[in-house]
Amino acid sequence: MACADKRVQAINELVNSCQIIKMYNWEKPMEERVHNLRLNELGSVLRASHLYGINMGLYFSSLSFISLATFGDYWLMSDYLKPVHNYSALTFFGFIRVSVTNYLLIAIKRFAEMLTASKRIDAFMRLTKIQERITPTTQIGTIAISMNNASFSWIELICLTNLTMNIESDTLVGL
Repeated sequence: MACADKRVQAINELVNSCQIIKMYNWEKPMEERVHNLRLNELGSVLRASHLYGINMGLYFSSLSFISLATFGDYWLMSDYLKPVHNYSALTFFGFIRVSVTNYLLIAIKRFAEMLTASKRIDAFMRLTKIQERITPTTQIGTIAISMNNASFSWIELICLTNLTMNIESDTLVGL
């Protein structure tokens, strides 16, 4: 789960800053970063698949091994094996097999997802609260821009000289 989160975060960063990446020619480093993150994610998926395969192998072989061990020990203790006890024990072993192998796997998966979600929630809850900035409002009818004896030039040629004006808020002025 963590590998997938890192990969998604890197892809999101790549998409959001695509123009900057192009401008600074960072395509190759970003490509390598995303490729490495994908390899890490693939490795974790492969490990999870191997564990799932081992679990399924244990699921199908556990009933035979448990029955062999239980009935073998019972027989070695010089007791007779009765069909009533055998069928009851096999049914019980079947219930245990389903709960231990299938539900334990689901519980481990949900526990890992819960840890990831709780870390995200914890990180979010620990964020500092952003104070809203209150911008001062200007009253209508007051002067918003005031220039006294101003001069403006572009390049070296002076275009505007000795400009004096008061511009009120919420008005449109063109020069």
